[in-house]
Amino acid sequence: MNNEALNKVLDHLHVQAVYPTRIAGEVAPWFDRRQTFDSFTRVNWMTSEVSAEEIQFSNPAGDQVLYLLKFLAKTRTSIVRSGDVSVPEDQEELNESDIVLALNVDFAVEYAVIGCKPEELNPEGMAEFATHNMPYHLWPYYRQTVQDLALRMQVPIPTIPSFRVNKSHQPKKK
Repeated sequence: MNNEALNKVLDHLHVQAVYPTRIAGEVAPWFDRRQTFDSFTRVNWMTSEVSAEEIQFSNPAGDQVLYLLKFLAKTRTSIVRSGDVSVPEDQEELNESDIVLALNVDFAVEYAVIGCKPEELNPEGMAEFATHNMPYHLWPYYRQTVQDLALRMQVPIPTIPSFRVNKSHQPKKK
């Protein structure tokens, strides 16, 4: 992780809103909510795009401009019947016939840009922010949304842990 580049953008980006922009879910036709079986949860996500917006406000003291950055994140959550087999590695394909719930939720994560224009932000710092900080801000909203939808769809509640910061990203102990 390039902390030096990240530090160049941290003071300029302030989270404003996190909300779903698209929700698509499908429960397997064979699933009956009264069934019991072992299952596991697979979570995949990616940042799909980043866009900038400029909002101009008029007031007696003069016009003001607010700059916003919007990150779009695509998530896919699968609840999968595991049976007697071990949980496959993340890069392995899932057996489609064992997927109980396939849930795709896209989110927007909006930030106010303070002290500069969006185009003045360090590109390397923005890449680090998109990889490490934006997911941290997204995670509690993602977790709540997915668990609520699973409850409403009457499928097993997915096991989604609280966001954990990798050891490589934690401050070093003195």
